[in-house]
Amino acid sequence: MKLTGGKANQFLRNPGDQVLLALLYGPDEGQVRNKARNLVKQIAGGDENDPFLVTALTKEEQAEDPTRLIDEAASIPMMGGRKIVWLRGFPDSAAKVLTDWLDDPKSDTLIVAEGGELTPKNAMRKLAEKHERAAAIACYADDQGALDEIIAITLKQAGLSISPDALNFLTARLGADRALTRSELKKLVLYKGDKKGEVTLEDVEAVSVDAASLTLDLAVDAALTGNPAKLDVEINRCFAEAINEIALIRATQNELVKLVTVQDAVANGTSQDQAIKQLRPPLFFKRQPAFKQMLRLWPQKRLTMAQQIMLEAERDCKTTGMPSQAVCHRALLRLANAAAQIRNR
Repeated sequence: MKLTGGKANQFLRNPGDQVLLALLYGPDEGQVRNKARNLVKQIAGGDENDPFLVTALTKEEQAEDPTRLIDEAASIPMMGGRKIVWLRGFPDSAAKVLTDWLDDPKSDTLIVAEGGELTPKNAMRKLAEKHERAAAIACYADDQGALDEIIAITLKQAGLSISPDALNFLTARLGADRALTRSELKKLVLYKGDKKGEVTLEDVEAVSVDAASLTLDLAVDAALTGNPAKLDVEINRCFAEAINEIALIRATQNELVKLVTVQDAVANGTSQDQAIKQLRPPLFFKRQPAFKQMLRLWPQKRLTMAQQIMLEAERDCKTTGMPSQAVCHRALLRLANAAAQIRNR
């Protein structure tokens, strides 16, 4: 069965003994892992590492020994209690194995499976959504409202509030990954210590500034504002800091999507400032001058070309065997030179 919203939350708090397979899947890996861990702890009495109740299996371990999953599920805990088999990933063959198990279970073992971004046709997802003894819970990136709520609740529990500009900064920097969000908030609470009251922008910058993200921003800004010389410096800095070239390509693609969103809104009659305010997550105010410069340099037709260049760069990095750093550098340099031609007219 497919569980969403309140029903999913209720299941995670109290799964009962009727469901024998719980699949948690989706693009937000941090949220998938966090929900799986909490579910395991719920069944295991608070200890996810209990050696008598919890057996964790990787995808590779299951592929090497296909019978081990069922052997572990059928075993009876020595000290009593309900057994949990925690699948941290799974091979394609797991769906068939678990179908047979669910049709004729030999125990009340709960199998908790972590999956990535599974399509509706994926065998494991289809099994978990349709079988009466299974549950499927999708984990997607936090939207703006959910992210604001997580930040507010977490800080309130620590006796803290947050200023609007600090909240803006956090939501712009965090966004997709639930585990990263909670980690950053935990650091912020520890930083404040016994000091209660309002979290300021200075507090957030002192604790939550991701150096890698800032380095990525500088490289992307140099490319899209037409500064080839600065781009060379920033790209070399990215690679020196072990920032993956795919991460740099994706950061550029994300910025292009924001530009497309604003340009489309402006074309439909929205003012530029209002269109920028409507971006989610919101654009951090310190980046707005560079972003507005990009809007002048990248009209809609040119944005289509830029997106195609970056899609081809990602494809070439993954499929051609060419040096991926060189592919990334060349693609960004094409954008920087194209923007520079418009800026210098």
